[in-house]
Amino acid sequence: MTPSKPTLPRVGPRNLLGILAFLRKYPAQVALSVSLLLVNIAIEMALPQILGSAITHLRWRAEWGARFDLKSYVLLFVSLVLIRSGIGIILGPIRNRLVQRTLGDIRAAIYDAIQRLAFRYHDKSNTGELISRSTTSRWRWPRRSSSSSPPAQHWAR
Repeated sequence: MTPSKPTLPRVGPRNLLGILAFLRKYPAQVALSVSLLLVNIAIEMALPQILGSAITHLRWRAEWGARFDLKSYVLLFVSLVLIRSGIGIILGPIRNRLVQRTLGDIRAAIYDAIQRLAFRYHDKSNTGELISRSTTSRWRWPRRSSSSSPPAQHWAR
C-alpha cells in the first residue's frame, strides 16, 4: 500500500484574489451588496442588545418599580426586524445578478484560455469535457435575464 500524498487546499488567498478581479467590472453592484449586507449585520448585532436592555429595564421595574415602556421596545424591535427583512428581499436579487454575471465572466475567461492553448494540448486532452464541465451548471439554472452567453453546444464547435 502506497502512502497517500498530502492534498493541497482547493481554496487559497490567491484564488480569492483572482475572483475579486472579476468583480472589478461591477463596482456599483458590489458596493451596494456589501453596504446592504453591512446594514443587515448591524441590525443583527443590535437586536440582542435591545432585548437585553428590555430585560434589564423589566427587572428594574420588578425590583424597584422603575418606569418601563414596553411599547417602545416592541416597536423598535419589530421595526428593525422588518427593515432587516426588507433589505434581505432587496439584496437577494442584486447579489444573484452579480454572481450570475461574474460566473459568466469567469467561464468566458476559461473558454478564452482554452482557445489560446497549443494544438498539442487539444490533441492530448478531452477539451469538450472540460468546456462542458465549466459551462453546464449555468445552463441548468433558470434564466433570469435576457442577456446571456451562447449555449455550451455553440462553444464546443
